[in-house]
Amino acid sequence: MNNDAGFFATIWLLISKYILPLLPGAMGAAVSLSFLGDGINRWQKLTSFAIGFFFAIYVAPMLLELMSLKGEHVTPGVEFLVGLFALATCRELFKELNNADIIGSLKRKFLG
Repeated sequence: MNNDAGFFATIWLLISKYILPLLPGAMGAAVSLSFLGDGINRWQKLTSFAIGFFFAIYVAPMLLELMSLKGEHVTPGVEFLVGLFALATCRELFKELNNADIIGSLKRKFLG
């Protein structure tokens, strides 16, 4: 019986250390799926979730460091928001890049 308690304590320790900190970003990415509309298939939804989730994992710590934000409740909040807005931000960034006349702007700036 004692071994079972130790096993479950170890499992809970692993979950609380490695899985629970990922939940805010995952939830933000999951909530963002509701804004995508009905016109996408499962693979597109899965890819969208993965993009938001990975942005929350890798971009949120960078933003927290860049803005010097600290706090027990600030970190999960920023992770949630990054997961939520990552896909929309990427979509708008790609739209702007596609619509921008980068070569023309560079020519006008440097060649007159």
